[in-house]
Amino acid sequence: MYEPGDEDEWIRIEVAAEPSFKVVPGMHAQQFCEDVAILSQRQLFLVAPSGEAIGTTTAWFNEDRYARLYGQIHWVAVIAEFQGKGLSKALMTQACNLLATLGHENAFLITSTSRIPAVRLYLQYGFAPEIRDPEDEEKWSDVMSYIEELYP
Repeated sequence: MYEPGDEDEWIRIEVAAEPSFKVVPGMHAQQFCEDVAILSQRQLFLVAPSGEAIGTTTAWFNEDRYARLYGQIHWVAVIAEFQGKGLSKALMTQACNLLATLGHENAFLITSTSRIPAVRLYLQYGFAPEIRDPEDEEKWSDVMSYIEELYP
């Protein structure tokens, strides 16, 4: 769980997990509050046997989602060299369980349709795309077809 000073670890993991997305110093504070008590209940780190933090996610919340308090799976990341080993599943399981323990009855997450392995994982956990218009419908139809093709 988060401890004061882990902001730098979070940045390091995010940079190493997703080199195509720009993660900058100060982003942790922008994405999360600076309340140690809240972060220490909600932010998870995956630690290798060597003691190195290699993954993170946060069982966050959003008070503005449909005028209700929703849980949010926020910033799932595993360092690139450890990806493809099922470690994101461990993070997702812990985060979803934590959201339930904290009283969240509903949860959402935000991702890109280009992140096919992540989308597949999120679908396996019961998340579903939010289709708002015909463009969303078309994109998600393409994504679902691609997932079915890659993972028959």
